[in-house]
Amino acid sequence: ASSSLPLSRDRHMSRAAARMLDRQSRRVKKRGRQAKSGREGDLHRLRIGLKKLRYACEFFAPLYSGKKVGRYLKALRGLQNDLGHLNDVANVRGVVHALVKDAPRKQAHKDDSAALSYAAGAMVGWYGAQVPSIARTAMKRYRKFKKVKPFWVSRK
Repeated sequence: ASSSLPLSRDRHMSRAAARMLDRQSRRVKKRGRQAKSGREGDLHRLRIGLKKLRYACEFFAPLYSGKKVGRYLKALRGLQNDLGHLNDVANVRGVVHALVKDAPRKQAHKDDSAALSYAAGAMVGWYGAQVPSIARTAMKRYRKFKKVKPFWVSRK
């Protein structure tokens, strides 16, 4: 290929991009199958796989039709957002745990300690109760995402 041709016309570049995108896509599919378990760890690994796929898609986007890339990335970002809510739950747990752990042991009133523990439990419990609903929503969106044609796959 001549160096004066646009990158999208470079067969070697396009083939390499498609191979890399396929690899990331296969990893996402594998993690998607595992995420059917509904376990937070499996869903988290799916979220990380999607993030890597999105970065690869954005990197190679100039090689492809903007419309096809845009449609794919829109579906990908929506799914990432749903799974991001699960990450928020995990972060709340961590922050609340750190706050309770770091609370002064010799508080002026025992009532303060009890109130902090109650509030921490209520907050973690409320967020935790959201997990099944968030997981169902994310997996429903994942099933839709799987039907979106990857922009790097040519029609034959």
